[in-house]
Amino acid sequence: MVYERLHIIDLPKDSAFTWILCFFTQDLVYYLGHRAVH
Repeated sequence: MVYERLHIIDLPKDSAFTWILCFFTQDLVYYLGHRAVH
């Protein structure tokens, strides 16, 4: 129910673009978190 009301875009789960985007987004978030604690 929350997803149906608050999601911004629909990304297909079987798309290579989605998986690549998720990988780089996760990597960026990890990097920013790591930089924030220094």
